[in-house]
Amino acid sequence: MTTRFAMPSFVITAVLAALTTSPPPASAGSVIHGFDPPARSSRPEVVVLARGEGTPVVLRWRPTADEPQVVQVGTRTVPSTLESPGLEDTDGDVRLAGFMRPPIEKLFTLQGRVSRVSNEGAGASSSTDPLEIRWRVMDSAARLFGVRPTEDADSTPDSDIDTEREGPGQAPPRKSDQPTTDDLVSSDVRESDRARGSDPAALEKALQFERITNQALQKIDGAAITQTLGSAGVLPAGTTVRLAAADRRADFEASGLVRVLALGQPTLPDEPLAVGGSWMTRDTTMIQSFPVTTEATWTVASFDDEASTIGMATRAVLRVEFSRRITTDRQVPDAVRAAIEADGRGEVTITLDAPARLQGRFVQTPIAKPRPGQSTEVTRMRLDPLTSR
Repeated sequence: MTTRFAMPSFVITAVLAALTTSPPPASAGSVIHGFDPPARSSRPEVVVLARGEGTPVVLRWRPTADEPQVVQVGTRTVPSTLESPGLEDTDGDVRLAGFMRPPIEKLFTLQGRVSRVSNEGAGASSSTDPLEIRWRVMDSAARLFGVRPTEDADSTPDSDIDTEREGPGQAPPRKSDQPTTDDLVSSDVRESDRARGSDPAALEKALQFERITNQALQKIDGAAITQTLGSAGVLPAGTTVRLAAADRRADFEASGLVRVLALGQPTLPDEPLAVGGSWMTRDTTMIQSFPVTTEATWTVASFDDEASTIGMATRAVLRVEFSRRITTDRQVPDAVRAAIEADGRGEVTITLDAPARLQGRFVQTPIAKPRPGQSTEVTRMRLDPLTSR
């Protein structure tokens, strides 16, 4: 299916001008925080809503092995006319005709490992020391999704897009001897998969947008993300991002990456729950200098086979519905509110003895409703484990 979305071309020009104007960078080598201390919660609020039916099971993060995990994180933002897009829906090809932001897919390959932090300097760690999940961004890239050059435009490898794949995508070229997504996932790109008839001028703007986004993502390569892990989950106040070279736009992209990781790391309730049990979490972080509260309702869909026997789960499948709202009395620009405030849902598989093994898929839409006949932006997010157990 080919869908056409139109918007004046000067809007794209304005967006690209804003993107190409570099904001003042932080000092090189500094720690870049995705969250601002005055308005972040030390631990998300947790409220049990229902206990479910059947044998209650304890949900606790309890890492038992320190093997590194490789995870691919993917986000895909596309225009859509669907009122309520689902997890199983596919996104049709897009014919570029001057809409505000071209459909873009971002891919990150991360390696994560759970470690204990010694409270006694360089001394050996003990079972009472806090846990951290330490991530390294191995590679990242952005690419247009579901569009292709016309016969009038230059066709480059960067614009090769697989619109059919719903699993892991193809990562950028290998930069080290570490395994990457490119080693594990093959690309199957066919000419018939891409929309024809895109306006050449709009396509050139889209390719420029892709290049600018890639420049920001390249500055994330090698970044270190550190998360403090408690038995109930990751503590937002204990999350830091260190970039190899400080850059405000790269910091924004890295903060978005951290928020996707968080969707696969739910804060767990203190009391046992059975299948069908649910709980709500609420936490506040800073996004673009505004306090943003995220509320999520988690429901247990299933446990591993042994969970009901031993009374403790090793794996669980959870369904989630979440909302993100700016919570401030300050005036918020409409563009910022439209970019941040969203509703979403998804499904996540948690492996409680391996917290760095992330798996899930999610879809979200902005709460701002489009005008009749206009499209809205749908963002699909995936967490795919690339390490076998």
